[in-house]
Amino acid sequence: MKPVTKLDRQVKALIAFSESFDKRGNPKPIPHLRWREKWTEPALHHRWRIHANLLARTRLWVRCGFDELPGLKLRSIERRERKARRAWQEEDRCEREEFLRSRTAMMEGLAPYEGDQR
Repeated sequence: MKPVTKLDRQVKALIAFSESFDKRGNPKPIPHLRWREKWTEPALHHRWRIHANLLARTRLWVRCGFDELPGLKLRSIERRERKARRAWQEEDRCEREEFLRSRTAMMEGLAPYEGDQR
């Protein structure tokens, strides 16, 4: 079996990077970060997805052996992606807690009734 060289890894990353764009040069959504739900996407989740897509493409760019793009440093993109993910997770957690306090959750049996001693 042929050992994997640095050049092989760079070529593989370059192919993956070029496949992340369509024929017109517009970025395609990365498959594991695509929004597949039927209802509308929350704004914070959309922002996190944009940062995650940018981070994935930047990592591929750096793996290709190219220098970091001017104004787009990998560490700053990682920080922005992490911050956006945490903001979305916090909003999601608050929405879930609010739902569990609602009458709908109580009627569906997902939360105890007010004053119920379970």
